[in-house]
Amino acid sequence: MMEPFDLLLHEEAVVSLRYLRGHNRKAIRSFLSSLSSNPFFEADTNYEDLKGRVISKVRIQNYVIEYIVDDPVREIKVINIQRIPHL
Repeated sequence: MMEPFDLLLHEEAVVSLRYLRGHNRKAIRSFLSSLSSNPFFEADTNYEDLKGRVISKVRIQNYVIEYIVDDPVREIKVINIQRIPHL
């Protein structure tokens, strides 16, 4: 069995996670926990940033989570957790 990847959260993601409550918080924490065991989960979408890193985006309820899988160092870097505004 593969060792889980380390899960690192950028400051913006930590702040967002602090303000989550109830079902949203539970769903996002559950996803992040499972992501460390399954880092190559198929994201909803991917894009390349200015540094050439592939950023994966996944929607969990009313939130979008952006993260980078850094395979050589076995880390997942969560760079943002953002609420989707109601239209």
